[in-house]
Amino acid sequence: MYGMRGPNFTTVSACASSTNALIDAATYIKLGKADKALICFDRALEIRPLHADTFCNKSEAWRDLGRSERALQSSDRAIELDPMHAKAYVNRGNALRDMELSELSLQSYQRALELEPTMQEACWNLGLHWLIHQRWDQGWRNYFARRSLDGAASISWHPGVLRWEGGRPQGRVLVVAEQGIGDEVFLSKGLGLLERRCDVLACVTVDERLLPIF
Repeated sequence: MYGMRGPNFTTVSACASSTNALIDAATYIKLGKADKALICFDRALEIRPLHADTFCNKSEAWRDLGRSERALQSSDRAIELDPMHAKAYVNRGNALRDMELSELSLQSYQRALELEPTMQEACWNLGLHWLIHQRWDQGWRNYFARRSLDGAASISWHPGVLRWEGGRPQGRVLVVAEQGIGDEVFLSKGLGLLERRCDVLACVTVDERLLPIF
């Protein structure tokens, strides 16, 4: 077959090798092995050093390891290569939020939404930003965008149970954990405020690793 020996062979082979490395990286991310994923991302970048998506995904791996500055560097490189990369701006905002650079984080989420106005992940992270600053109306409105994200846990509401929309709760309030352990810790900051505003607060389905805290 011409092409396997012709001028396109090197390009086709390189793209295939890069794709395989990215598939391996995605698998390691799902397994919680971000350190091994980084090795795969580096292998992919050796083959395609100007691939913005790879730097964007590498940013998430660094963040999983708690390396916010390295996550920021990777997302910045993705944006440098592709200034229209909305996902890279979301990752940049997340890294900046971890570094407690709130205003810069906000600007990154807003830029992502300028590029993709219906991007649910950007809406959700913007909601987290507003919740941190106790801008409840804006925060919850954006936060609930998470329900539409791939892989987001779903909540089975019992008949007759109303969802709290941010006003003063009436009666008992049930707080349900629907995300990962990191987000549970982050959002638990608001439990004290909520407890002072409602009659009875019940917190359930917390990750068992957090039981000593709660």
